[in-house]
Formats: sequence, structure tokens, C-alpha cells
Amino acid sequence: MKIGYLAPAGSFSEEATLSRFSDVAPYSSFELVDVLARGEIEAAVLPVENSIEGPVNWVLDLLSRNHMPFSISAEIVWTVKQNLIGLGRISDIQTVYSIPQALGQCRGFLDKIGVETRDTDSTSAAVRLVAERKDQKIAAIGSKRAAEIYGLPIITEDISDARNNKTRFIVLGKERAGTTGRDKTSLIFGFTMEEANRSGALSNVMVIFAALDISMTMVVSRPTGDALGNYIFFVDIEGHRQDGKVRVALEAIAAKTSFLRVLGSYPKAKE
Repeated sequence: MKIGYLAPAGSFSEEATLSRFSDVAPYSSFELVDVLARGEIEAAVLPVENSIEGPVNWVLDLLSRNHMPFSISAEIVWTVKQNLIGLGRISDIQTVYSIPQALGQCRGFLDKIGVETRDTDSTSAAVRLVAERKDQKIAAIGSKRAAEIYGLPIITEDISDARNNKTRFIVLGKERAGTTGRDKTSLIFGFTMEEANRSGALSNVMVIFAALDISMTMVVSRPTGDALGNYIFFVDIEGHRQDGKVRVALEAIAAKTSFLRVLGSYPKAKE
């Protein structure tokens, strides 16, 4: 059965998904969870965190839905390499197209070669535009996969100003991963407004991890949307939910919060 990823084809989401799975298909952010719920795909691959841009908030908000019946079973850490793609030489290029984030990540390179920039909806759309116009004076910033799809050469590889641009993706589905000895657990918790207004509500939870010597690898807060100043918290910790000290931590957190949900335990990605 297919694995869904965030459209369009030729995106870095597709590259990351193809690094793990072979039978894949693109879906919009609005479709992805719906087709997963209908059983049309086995799992969905979603970006959750970028080393430069930080957390992907719409995905975190998606995971916070009460009716979400899926679990994180794996993660993929993908190195994002932006490439200059087009038919001309660098000296020919006058305008470069891509999404604002990609243009920003390559600002030093673009300033050096002295070109104008134009925004597009996706890196893949930028590469398609260059392929359709067949103009040596324009180029796109995008993935190697997009260059392959649209039959364009890569003029210059890896043009990002930062050399450690990585995105973490999660694999979301009905499958639950067993223990491997090298796992992490993602969870979400929150407080009632009364609890949240008490001094030390969050620190009382954080101290549980410290007391049990459990490392946190991500902590993100998001507004609940029901009241100003009320937040929910996403936390990634080292260890599997079946591990003894993680079980103790989850029991203690449940007693100090209004709700707690484990989003999944899964093997840590190899970087």
C-alpha cells in the first residue's frame, strides 16, 4: 500500500519519503490525514521540525486534535540541499525563482552572483516554471529530485548558506513500533486554565524528567485556541513508552496535567 507525503512531487518531502519507501504518492496538507483515515494509504510522512526554521506548527496542531487515531512509528532526518537549477550558466542568469524560505537560505550565494529573485508556491513549481519557459536567463532553487522530474541540469549543487540544514519528518499511521533500545517518545500535554495560572505548573512536569534522568530532545508550546494565554506542550524524550522509567514519568505527568497523550514511541533516526 502507498505511503503519502506532502505534495508536490519533486519536493524535499518526496526525497525524504523515497529514502525509506518505494511506493509513494503526493497529497495536499488537507488531503493527507483524510486519505490515511480512509485507509487509502498505509502511512503519511509529515515534516515536523527544521534545524533553521524550527517547528512546523500546522503539523503540531494537526497532531493535537483529540480525534487523531494514529501513532508516530518512525522518524526520518533529511539533509536539505538546495540546488541552482536551469539551462544557462551562472553568468547568464538574471532571475532566480523559489519559495521565500529557500531564497532566504541561499541569500549569500544569490547576492554573490547578483540576481533578482521571485517567489513561487513551492520549489517544485519554480523548477517547472524554468523548464516550461526554456529561458537561459532564469533559474530555480530546488531539489535534485525536481531537476530529475523536469529534465533540467543542476548548475550548482548545495548552495545553502548553512551547511547543516536538516528537516525531521515523522511517519504517521496505525502501526506502533516496538522497542529497539535506541528509541524516543513524543507526547503532548496541557493544563486547565486554573492549573495553568498556578505558579510552577510547567516546571512541576519538567522536573519529573530531570528526576528520572530522561533527556528531552524537543519542547514546543502551541496555543490551545480556546483562551488567550492557554497553551499545550509537545515534548520529545529519549526512551520507549514501555521502558520502566518512561512509564513512571508518564504516570507522574498524568497526575499533574489535565490531559496527556502519547503520540508514539519509535526508533531514533540515524543522521
